[in-house]
Order: sequence, then structure tokens, then C-alpha cells
Amino acid sequence: TELAEECLEDGSLEKLYDAIILPALVHAEQDRLRGSLHRAAVEEIAEDTIGVIDELEEEQDLLSDEVSDEVAAGALAPTSILCIGARNGLDEAAAAMLAHLLTRRGAGARTVPRTEISGRNLANVERQGIVLVCLSYVNAGATQHAQRTIRRLRQHFGREVRVMLGMWAVDPSPEAPRELLAATGADLMVTSLRQAVRQIIEEGSPEQPEVAP
Repeated sequence: TELAEECLEDGSLEKLYDAIILPALVHAEQDRLRGSLHRAAVEEIAEDTIGVIDELEEEQDLLSDEVSDEVAAGALAPTSILCIGARNGLDEAAAAMLAHLLTRRGAGARTVPRTEISGRNLANVERQGIVLVCLSYVNAGATQHAQRTIRRLRQHFGREVRVMLGMWAVDPSPEAPRELLAATGADLMVTSLRQAVRQIIEEGSPEQPEVAP
């Protein structure tokens, strides 16, 4: 947390998440895939990361001299965006960062644990008022899993709810991988949290699938 606070002194929360914490999650996932990081260690890293996110959120609220209209609106906004970590705790930590950034910008976003979309549990996930589902992966190669998950999300939410696929990367791509959008069935794809926030907040989730530069 001290390192996070030091980074915040020199830059934004968005930069801290994208440049430091998210790459750490991606590297941890790569270690997991190589077999050098066991499941218990993965979950511990994820829990610690979510703990840091929670602390940053609390500390920034306490230290702010004045709460902006955007933050106040975000605290009261009805949920319209669901941020879901698709496969493991690392994905969920990335989803938590996105939800944090969105709520600070006034969006009604909340995280959904991966257990809530597994099997028959998906049928219990709220649908009313939801306009966007953000599916989070720290493994950019998990395209087949993403395709299956998005298909299930479509069956539950219908075509009117858009799906953003976050394939988080250490080096984000500025261009839209059209073939990956087609392969997974996602409406939008992003590779950094900055891109996601820009798509959702600043551009209002454009009609044509694209990745913001």
C-alpha cells in the first residue's frame, strides 16, 4: 500500500493500476501457466491485490478535501455495468480495479464473483438495468474460454446487453483485433484499463466494436 501511495503522488490511480498492479497480475498468471505458482499462491496474490484496491478506495475518500460530483453520483448510481473476473482470483482482482475506476467516474459498476456465473448460478444474476458486462482475463490466450463464457452470457442477458472483453496485457494494443472479436462474440475488446474507461465513460460504449488508442 505504501508503494501504491507513492505512485499516486506522481500519477493517477488509473496509471497505478495499468502500469504497476495489472502487469503484476499478468506476470503472476504467466507463472501459474508455467506451473511455478500454485493455486493457493495465486489466490493469495489476488486477495492481497483486492485488499490494496479496497484500502486505496477508502483512503482516497477519507483524504479528499472535496468529494467531486462524479464520485457522489457514482456512489448513488444504480448498477448498469457488471465487471466479472472470468477464471480465477487474478481475473477478479483486475475486474475490481475496473469497477473502482468506473465508480469514481460516476458509473454504476459493481463486481460479480466468478462463482456467480458458473453453472446454474448464472440464472440468478441480475438483469434489470444492466447495459454492459465487462469480462476480465489476465490470460490473453484464453479465447476459447471467453467464447464459451460470452455465449452463456448472451443466453442469460440477451443481445441487448453489450459484452466488453478485457484481455489485459503488459503492452496494450492500440488496434482492434477484429478476428478476436469475431471469434469470441464480444462487442468490444480492450487490453488496458485506460482503454476500458475511455470506451465506457468518454465514448459512451460506441456502437461499432473497437479498441480505443
